[in-house]
Amino acid sequence: MAFDLGEVLARAWQITWKYKVLWVYGLISMLFGFLFLPIGFAPMISIFMTEDVPVWFEEPLYILGYMLLFVVWMVVFYLVGALLQAALSLGVLQADRGAGGLVFWEMLKASRPYFRRFMGVLTLLAGGVVLVMAGYFTLQIVVSILTLGLGAMCLVPLQFLLYPLMLVAYAWMELALASIVVDELGVFEAARRGWQLFRQNLLPVSLMTLIMYLGVGMLSGFIAIPLMVPFFAVPFAWIEGAELSKALLWVTGLCALAYLPVLAVFQAAAMTFMKSGWVLTYLRLTRDHASTIPAAAPA
Repeated sequence: MAFDLGEVLARAWQITWKYKVLWVYGLISMLFGFLFLPIGFAPMISIFMTEDVPVWFEEPLYILGYMLLFVVWMVVFYLVGALLQAALSLGVLQADRGAGGLVFWEMLKASRPYFRRFMGVLTLLAGGVVLVMAGYFTLQIVVSILTLGLGAMCLVPLQFLLYPLMLVAYAWMELALASIVVDELGVFEAARRGWQLFRQNLLPVSLMTLIMYLGVGMLSGFIAIPLMVPFFAVPFAWIEGAELSKALLWVTGLCALAYLPVLAVFQAAAMTFMKSGWVLTYLRLTRDHASTIPAAAPA
């Protein structure tokens, strides 16, 4: 079955631009991501705001509470993310089938049957990543002990193999998630289908992975550069009596905060485009393209 990469990317862009309601799922996901900023930077802000040692430095209870808050946020983000991905995938599928209009709440409600299966696939991915990383660090520790640290240097090239593995895992996950919505598969059936499609269509799937993960990812990183500006001012703010540097830190921080909505909209559109690309990739690899086009498909 021929796979037209250009057609998939063009159609993904058409869906992304026409059905902007799908961006809302990305915006909600970004909102939860932004909520992590005050949690993640609270320790640094507390140090910057006072000249004394922060209370939480000396009180283990504060540290425990901070860790608990972080874990709760991670769990909530994980659950909400699974539901949003399911709704977005379903919306892309209906858009490709020629839906005249999509309603946010209807897509969210219709995606609920897929919620647990999406969580299952995401949990499989997370478990696999944890096992691989645990195995690598265990090997690194054992080799370091046996060779007095010299062997750890020989394992450095092994780290570069983790990046291709990460890309493979990313492609497998997206194909597996698409199969849940398109073909109503269960968790393990979706996992097998995703891996099967990856192996049988190595070249097109690899190209799609590079475009979506590296291409769109690099563009997203470039758009996010203004958020990094305040970090360049942080070292100067520690200089004693550097009031101008501290003022600069506050100004750059406020500018970065004002830039967040722009970044959120871009990331929401990018998330819709990437999900559209993967759902369409699954459809084109498993079905005749002509059979998926509705009789009165919109231009």
